[in-house]
Amino acid sequence: SDRRVCRAAMNPRRKEPASAASLRGGTMKADQQMPPKDRRRNKQRPTVRGDRAETKVHARTRAVRNLALSCVSGVVVFLSFPPLDWWPLSYVALVPLLACACRAGSWKGAALCGAAAALFAYLPAFAWLSSVTVGGWIALSLYVGAYLVVTAAMVWAFHRRHPLLWPVLTACGWVGLEFVRAEVATGFPWLFYGHTQYRLTALIQLSAITGAYGVSFLLVLLNAALTQAVLG
Repeated sequence: SDRRVCRAAMNPRRKEPASAASLRGGTMKADQQMPPKDRRRNKQRPTVRGDRAETKVHARTRAVRNLALSCVSGVVVFLSFPPLDWWPLSYVALVPLLACACRAGSWKGAALCGAAAALFAYLPAFAWLSSVTVGGWIALSLYVGAYLVVTAAMVWAFHRRHPLLWPVLTACGWVGLEFVRAEVATGFPWLFYGHTQYRLTALIQLSAITGAYGVSFLLVLLNAALTQAVLG
């Protein structure tokens, strides 16, 4: 017996590596020993991470789509004014921008859509000024476009707080900003939305009472109502 003990001490047996089956078995036993809540969390972690990644991708795709549609809206607004003077487009020109502002994830996203539309609407509208001063052309375009940025942010707020009245509130807000730009801030009443209708003498008779603000109100209200119909 002493010899056996000595041999065991001099030649210790090496531990064999655990097999894959034993490791799986140990893992399963460890999972079974975990509380039910921890086991559910352990199973749901990969799904949650995948959902978050997918949500980010959808958010970025939606942001890019909103910016593209806002740019289209800005181009159509520009086409509604002289020199091209495609005034019938003014009845639907704001629909893409308003829809994107309503669907934006935050007021910042809506304001960004307004900025994209403003660049494509007012930079070409004041391009004639670049032959005189490039700095003045850019500054004036950005200044007038800033009102469109504010409008888009207001649309986002109106749509969430007053889902039924937001078209009327949007038209009131638009006209209010036109009044501020013409009478309160800088006295620059150029490119009011109602100016697109100068050929329709029957419609602009309203301006004898309300000025161009009344025509702008009707146009923006029409665009907002169409947007509401599109959004459902």
